[in-house]
Amino acid sequence: MLALGGRYFPLRSGEPTGLNPFQLEPTSANLIFLERFIKTLVASPIALVTHQDEREIDQALETLMMHIDPPMRRLSMLSLCNRSSNL
Repeated sequence: MLALGGRYFPLRSGEPTGLNPFQLEPTSANLIFLERFIKTLVASPIALVTHQDEREIDQALETLMMHIDPPMRRLSMLSLCNRSSNL
């Protein structure tokens, strides 16, 4: 990376990175990215994301991105718990 003129910043345990994709602007491209990001986090070979799960993710993400102030948006704010869900 350095040879190409890039920079990197090492992550340190217990220190905030300032990296929070949920504080991005709620553009179409960012919402698609966040949907895929969340689905990647919750999917596993034994618990695939169902259509119902996708609807719940989409609804929770829309609520988070459209109704919560950006500084308060974080992964922990998503409520994806549902008794009928595989997640």
